[in-house]
Amino acid sequence: MNKDKLAMNFKELNADDKDLIMFTITDVKLVRKGHQVHMAITLKRKIQKEMLTTYLPTVLLLVITYATTFFKPIYFEASLTVNLTIMLVMTTIFTSKIEELPPTSDTKMIDIWLIFCNLVPFAFTLIQTAIESYREEDERSTVGLKRRLEEGSQV
Repeated sequence: MNKDKLAMNFKELNADDKDLIMFTITDVKLVRKGHQVHMAITLKRKIQKEMLTTYLPTVLLLVITYATTFFKPIYFEASLTVNLTIMLVMTTIFTSKIEELPPTSDTKMIDIWLIFCNLVPFAFTLIQTAIESYREEDERSTVGLKRRLEEGSQV
């Protein structure tokens, strides 16, 4: 049989045939190896979906986490709540992305990114808690010092 009759030329594929859910077919070749014919398909990953569903939301959440550092000290509880909620959302994004990916033992770059995104609000929570604890300790010592100075001047 004629080779042209065995396979459809890649250029004859419609645009709909080339577009898959997560990939785009960029090239299709028939390769003859001895008595066998192999089909080589080249795929290109679609990055737009990943950018819109993973990276954009996580970057926005990290910006919100960073913004909590500019809250006034009286809003410490609100800042803590925001960061803990962001951690919860990041964990949800992380678990949903892990379920989408094929199960492998290798660490993927998206795993590293999502773990980093989960550690940032956690670190901000610890730092803000330490700052607030130090602030309360400093205020107590200042109040005690003022009280001792007032008592000393009254005697």
